[in-house]
Amino acid sequence: MIFRLLGQVEAVYDDRSLPLGAPKQRCVLAALLLEPRQLVSLNRLYDAVWGTHPPAAARKATQVYISNLRRVLEPIPDVAITSFPDGYRLDVDPDQIDLHRFRRLVAEAATSNADDARTLLHAAIGLWRGPVLSGLGECDLRDQHADALHEECLSAYERRVAADLDAGQAAELVPQLLWHAGENPFRETVHALLMTALQRAGRRAEALGVFRDLRARMIDELGSEPGAEVFSLHQELLEAEHADEQGGGAPERAASTDESPMVRPTPAQLPPAVADFHGRETVAARIRAAVTGQMRTLPVVTLTGQGGAGKTALALRVAHQVRELFTDGQLFANMRGSSDAPAEPADVLAAFLRALGTGADEIPAGVDDRSALYRTLLAGRRVLVVLDDAADAAQVRPLLPGDEQCAVLVIARSRLFLLEGSLSVEIGEFTGEEAHQLLASTVGADRVAAEPDAAEAIVRACGHLPLALRIAGSRLAAQPGRRLADFAERLGSARVLDELTVADVGVRSSLALSYQQLDPATARAFRLLALPEVASLSWRTAAAVLDVGDAELQRITNALVDLHLLTEPAPGRYRYHDLLRVYARERSYGGAPDSSGEHGGSADGGGSGGPNSPPDPAAERDQAVRRGFEQLAGSAAHAVQAMMPALDTPPLQLEGSAVAQRFGDRATAVEWLADEHVNLTTISLQVLGQPDPPLYGLAQLASLLGNYAEAGGYWSGWEALAAALLERARHEHDKPSEMLVRMCLGGYALRQGPATTAIEHLGMFVDHHRRGEEHTTLGRGLTMLALAHLEVGAVDEALRCFDEALYAHERGGNRRSYAITSCHLAELFVKNGEYEQAVARASAAIEVWRELGSADPYLGVDASKNLGLAYAALGRYTQAIQHGETSLRLGDAAGYTLAHRVVAATLARAHRDAGNLPQAASFFERALGEAHDPREPITSAVADETLRHELGQVLTRMGRVEHARASRGEHPAPRPGCSTAAPRG
Repeated sequence: MIFRLLGQVEAVYDDRSLPLGAPKQRCVLAALLLEPRQLVSLNRLYDAVWGTHPPAAARKATQVYISNLRRVLEPIPDVAITSFPDGYRLDVDPDQIDLHRFRRLVAEAATSNADDARTLLHAAIGLWRGPVLSGLGECDLRDQHADALHEECLSAYERRVAADLDAGQAAELVPQLLWHAGENPFRETVHALLMTALQRAGRRAEALGVFRDLRARMIDELGSEPGAEVFSLHQELLEAEHADEQGGGAPERAASTDESPMVRPTPAQLPPAVADFHGRETVAARIRAAVTGQMRTLPVVTLTGQGGAGKTALALRVAHQVRELFTDGQLFANMRGSSDAPAEPADVLAAFLRALGTGADEIPAGVDDRSALYRTLLAGRRVLVVLDDAADAAQVRPLLPGDEQCAVLVIARSRLFLLEGSLSVEIGEFTGEEAHQLLASTVGADRVAAEPDAAEAIVRACGHLPLALRIAGSRLAAQPGRRLADFAERLGSARVLDELTVADVGVRSSLALSYQQLDPATARAFRLLALPEVASLSWRTAAAVLDVGDAELQRITNALVDLHLLTEPAPGRYRYHDLLRVYARERSYGGAPDSSGEHGGSADGGGSGGPNSPPDPAAERDQAVRRGFEQLAGSAAHAVQAMMPALDTPPLQLEGSAVAQRFGDRATAVEWLADEHVNLTTISLQVLGQPDPPLYGLAQLASLLGNYAEAGGYWSGWEALAAALLERARHEHDKPSEMLVRMCLGGYALRQGPATTAIEHLGMFVDHHRRGEEHTTLGRGLTMLALAHLEVGAVDEALRCFDEALYAHERGGNRRSYAITSCHLAELFVKNGEYEQAVARASAAIEVWRELGSADPYLGVDASKNLGLAYAALGRYTQAIQHGETSLRLGDAAGYTLAHRVVAATLARAHRDAGNLPQAASFFERALGEAHDPREPITSAVADETLRHELGQVLTRMGRVEHARASRGEHPAPRPGCSTAAPRG
């Protein structure tokens, strides 16, 4: 069985092509084949088949496609499509898919000797049968992936050609290289290989001609010279020619002693360029020359200018024009600098490192270490980095490569954006000619030519800004019978957006034309939906903000999307353009904000319902935000509960949480939290600033988000929320809220440091609750305080806190919390060498875990781990193996792998000492493949060198030659798909 993506999409079984159905059905299969054995969400399938505007019946259509595909694939063994509430997974061996087999062969070639690598690369390229992902019709999947896949294939082809050249096949390669050079007129690597092949085939004059043609083409069309590699090769050819003329013969090229470079992923993250881009040719040429020129320092170009000027569109156009020159890939990030939650450089670096092939467990924790690794990976590579909507230079500096072969495009709103060493390009309004070209392309050249004066008036009213022109043009295009003069008159009667607020003169009038078309209910929705501090809203959150039912929400959002006042990037998900959000908020407040933050009135001229409507009362604005917050908070509570079903979480003390979303499985909950965690923190801070905020409900949400972050989520923004909550709670003398936040901050400091801060917060929490009757709460605080004392080496104080915690849990009757504390005590006893006491405490924890129906995998993992460690130390290997394997099994099922390295190492030694050498070798290899527990120091017992040495000893005793391999450290990589973080206690 073979599934093919590297060419026509097809499935072949028993030498016969299976009937895969219509192009959209093939597209669904292709989307699943791109990610075998991975859950592909419905939204991703919709995006693959229909792009950003799927039909209302997208879900039903997808179900039909899946049903049809199942019937086709049913006779094939070991191939099945598995359904989930929010998507599908194709269970198939990745090696049965040509793309994944191709990637495996290329990866193996990177670590093989020259002859084997050449054979493997020939096999890989043999799988490439033509334009990738063909036969899918007009579905968006090919647009999303084809360029990147083609780049993968072409890069592997170039490596294969290099290997063939080293094998002396220059003459045979010339015809195919000529074809590839024609297909890729700016790809320098292909041209360099062609020049080399021609030279070695005795056709030096033609090789020099290839260089001349390439250089002329690049200067004429890109405004840049070829790179250093091509120039160096050209110089060698000239020197050889000169030597021949002098009768000395051509100097031989030094034979390369380097093996083929390791294959690294080639990211292709650029969003699509604007299809009907117009103008900016002069400035585009200037930017192209800057990023592709031969410079001794890293080329960095900063595009600044007012919103709506088309900075991002221009940057992406240039990036797509020059991407062939950056043969090692393109990275893109939205820095969210104009939002209230700018992207953290550490988070962007983590995403870039993953795109460059770094495993999740190999990404360092700190921004400096991530930046250093990022620059190391880019050394010697040609990569283009595009950073959109940057906040300031401090946000960008960690993301700058260190290699001058790379280039960076930075898009920023502020004129004060200063980045040392960068070329700053100010993007202003269009010229008159450019503005008319854009208007004509949108409205129609005939209509513009028929009313030139009216067209000029429209261009002036739009301030020559691309965004305003596009909005005005789209309105006219939707009304082909309307006179441009009438439209220009309407434009002239409206005020422009306040330049001092967003520096976007000429946009408000265009927005008002759309806004005044709204009925009162839809206009109110447009205003209120812009108030919550969130990047985008789900339909559930939008319904809560507006306090309307599903049918009315659908009517409202359809109207707003149709008028381009709201976008729907995914089904049921809504987003404002930043300028539209500003305008909507101005309308809600009754005018543009002044420098003091107050709002004054403004009049936009006549209209039926929108621009002249009174501002929304302050109470209504606050209530709208509060409703959206409560819906999100309630959904977060359900998501965390679905993610961690054994977690004891009391109901949120929030009125509107009853309309929250519920989750049927862990995967859906995790995906929801990943999408919404930033929104949750930003809207929480917004609600915290309102009069009389629900402090305890906010504190409960902060606690839930802390649990999520510990279980593998994101801490970004959480600490700021917790700190602001603590300050407000203290100001309001709200002790319950203050203490809950202190427990959260103590837990955060316990994980992130410093431990002294954890002791301070948790000590105050414990002192407060010692005076009350909430025994379980006190016990949890004491357990965390004990762990903090252990971090600073205060073992006696930790033991006292543990003992008091056990007593508190007994009084409170909370068996699960009692077991968790017992588990922590067992771990301490193991470290102190008190193994019998460790057995007693871990056994008590396991007993409770079984009483609770084994519902808490985290408790089961840690208790079984500690019991296995204690038994192993006591020489009771059968019991050690039993409990150690239980810990691994439970952790694998829950994605909780923090302790897997130490457990696997313990199992390996237990099997070795019990005489089970094959099992011992297997577990040593697994231990080497597991990540280190970030909560613990890397001791000699689990260090790579120790484990490799012990593995080598076991293999030697077995008489296996793999001992040499193990001693070199060529151990398995960490297993994909496992979380490396989870709550502790």
